Amino acid sequence: MRAKILLVLLFIIGHQAYSQTITVDDTRTPEDLIINVLFQDVCGNEPDNIRVTNHSGADNLPGEQNGANLSFESYGYFFTGTADFPFAEGIILSSSSVTAIADNGGGNLSFGGGGWNGDNDLALLAGGGNTFNATEIEFQFVPLSDRISFRYILASEEYTTAASYPCSFADTFAFILSGPGIPNTNLYDHDANPATPELNLDLGGRNIALLPDSNIPASITNIHTFTCGTGLGEFAFPEYYDDGGSNNGSTEFDGQTRNLTAESTVIPGETYTIRLVISDYSDSSFDSAVFLEGGSFDIGSLDLGMDRLVTTGNPICEGESITLDAQSALDTATYTWFRDSVELVGETNPTLTVTQPGTYSVTVSVSTNCSTDDSIVIEYAPVPVANQPNNLLECAPIGDTMADFDLTLVNNDVLLTQDPSLFNISYHNTFDDADMDMNPLPVPYSGMNGETIHVRIEDISGACYATTSFQLELFDLAVANPVADIVLCDDDSNDGVADFTLTDYDVQALGTQNPADYTVSYHPTLNDAINDTNALNPAYTATVGTQTIFVRVENNTDDSCNDTTQFDIRLNVQPIANAASDMVFCDTDSNGTEDFDFSTQEAAILGGQNPADFNITFHNSQPDAENDVMPLTSPYTSSGGETIYVRIDSTEPGNDCFAVTDFDLIVNELPVAVLPATIEECDDDGDGFADFTLT
Repeated sequence: MRAKILLVLLFIIGHQAYSQTITVDDTRTPEDLIINVLFQDVCGNEPDNIRVTNHSGADNLPGEQNGANLSFESYGYFFTGTADFPFAEGIILSSSSVTAIADNGGGNLSFGGGGWNGDNDLALLAGGGNTFNATEIEFQFVPLSDRISFRYILASEEYTTAASYPCSFADTFAFILSGPGIPNTNLYDHDANPATPELNLDLGGRNIALLPDSNIPASITNIHTFTCGTGLGEFAFPEYYDDGGSNNGSTEFDGQTRNLTAESTVIPGETYTIRLVISDYSDSSFDSAVFLEGGSFDIGSLDLGMDRLVTTGNPICEGESITLDAQSALDTATYTWFRDSVELVGETNPTLTVTQPGTYSVTVSVSTNCSTDDSIVIEYAPVPVANQPNNLLECAPIGDTMADFDLTLVNNDVLLTQDPSLFNISYHNTFDDADMDMNPLPVPYSGMNGETIHVRIEDISGACYATTSFQLELFDLAVANPVADIVLCDDDSNDGVADFTLTDYDVQALGTQNPADYTVSYHPTLNDAINDTNALNPAYTATVGTQTIFVRVENNTDDSCNDTTQFDIRLNVQPIANAASDMVFCDTDSNGTEDFDFSTQEAAILGGQNPADFNITFHNSQPDAENDVMPLTSPYTSSGGETIYVRIDSTEPGNDCFAVTDFDLIVNELPVAVLPATIEECDDDGDGFADFTLT
C-alpha cells in the first residue's frame, strides 16, 4: 500500500481542439511537463537539468534551446478527455505542429519544411540517410530502484493507406539513456532483417525505445501491417500496430502503435541522463509524434514488498526474522516505523528487523510537506518437525524386484504429536527435490528394495518446512499353497472324535518354500488367520462333522508378508457291520438250488443301528462290496456253498464310510427214506408186547 502526495496540475489550455479529439497545450514549460506530467509523484526526487535542445518554435520558455523559430511548437501537453485515445494525458514530442495534431482540419500533417534540424543519432539508427524536423528533450534523474520504465505510443502520417510509406520512410525516434552501467556503444537490429548485419552504434548511451525482448528500434518501418518488398519494412511486426486505435479521430494521424514500454536496469541512487528525440526521415513530409504517458515514468518508489501471509504462501517461519528496507536514495530522508499503528520509538533507521507478526508501516519524510508511506502485513507460520520414520516394508511375489508402496503409511511417524491439519507431507526421490518442493512422488509409488525416499513436511502455506528420509524394504510374499481336504471315518468305537497333528500339513502349505524362512500356523477363522490370532494347537481333535481349518503362511523376516488358505476336516460316523448267521436251507424240491431272502439278515447286521441312517447291499465278493459294485438282488437263488459279502454305508450326504461283513449260503440235500422189510417177533408171553431191534 502506498500513500502519495498528489500534485495539483494546472491545465493552461492554449491552441485547443475540441470534440472527440485530444486536447493539446503548447504553453507548458519543459520542467512542468517532465516533473508534473511525466513523473508526477517525485516528492523530493525531482528530475534535474530539464531542457528542450531542439524544437520548431522560438526559445520563449525556460529550458528551451536551439529553436527553429517557426510559427508553431513541436512539443507540448495532451489531455484525452472524451477522445478515444489509450493515455489519459501526457507529453507529445513531434516532427509537426503539436497543436495541429489535435485539429488540422483533416489535412495532412507536414510541417516545418527543410528549415528545421534533424538528429544525427536517429539517422544512424535508421541505417543512414537524412533526418529532418527533430524535437528533443533531455533531463537527469536519480532512480530509487534497479529498474526504470515508462509507456509510449508512436503515431504517424506515414501510416496512410493511400501509399506504402512504411516500406521506405523510417520516421524514427529514440530514448537514449546514459549513466553508470550503461554502455555508450550498442548493437541495434535497425531493420529486423536477419540477413543484414546489426549496427554497432555509439549514441552516447543506449536507446531503450526497442521492441519487446529485442534490440530492434521502434520505428514506422518496423511496426506496420503493410506488405513490403525487399528492404526497409520487409520484416515488420504487425502485432505492435494498433488497428483499432488508428485513424479513429482522436488525433489527425493516420495510424499508431499499441502501447509500448521503454525500460532498463539501472543502479539505485546514481544519476542518469535520458534524451527523448523524434524526427522525420528522408523528407520533411508526413510527420510523426511520440506520446509519453503521464505518470508512467517509474524510477522506483517506497515499497516494503508483498504482504507475507499464510494464505499467499509466503509467511515468515517461526524463529526467523525479516529485514524491511525503506532506504531512500535521498540523503535527507528520515524514517518513522510503526507496528499495528503504534510508533516503534527509537526505530529511525532505513531498515527494521521484524521478529513477530503484525502490520508494519514506515513514513519516509524528505521535507516538511513531502513524505511517503508504505506498509506490509507479516504473518508467522509454524515450523514443522520432520521426525524420522521407520523404513517402509512391502511384500512382492518371489522374484519380483519392485512393488507398490503406500508412502502415506509413514505420515504418522513423521508427524507424531503434530496436528495433521496444519501440515502437508510429500515424498521425493532426492533431497534436492524435497528441499525445493519439486517432483513429488505419486501414491502408490512403484519402488525397489533399498531405495531412499525423502520426505518434506511443510506448513499449509508451503513456506516453512523440514525434511527427513527413510528406506523401502521389499520382502518375498509368502504363498499359502492349497491343502487337500481331510475326510475320515470314526473308528469302530464311534466315539465321535479323532486326533490330528496339524503340522503334518505344513509341507502342503509351504510347497517349495524353505521351511526355515516361513512359519505355518492354523486358525479357527479367516480373521484369526489374517490377524495371526487364536492359533490352534497342532495336536488337534476333530469332532463328527466338518471343521474348516484356516492356514497362515508368513515370512519370518516380515510377518506382514503373509498369505492364507483353508481346508476342511470331516469326521464321519463309522457304520458297524455286525456278524449275521449263515443262511441254511434244505433242497426241498431236490432241484439243487434255493431262494434266499437277504432282508432277513438286515436286522442282525444293523444290530440296533437306525435302518433309516444306513444302506445295506449284498455282493458276491469282498472287492465288489468294498467298491460298492454289482449288488445282488433279493431274493437270491443259490445252490449254496458260497459266501455273501454285506456292505453297510451311511445315507448321510458326504459320508462315504462303510463296513463289510459276510455270511455263508448253505443248501442241504433232502435225505431219501427207504422202506425196510417187515420185522416180525413172537409174543412169547402172550402179553401183547414184544421187543424189536430197529437198527
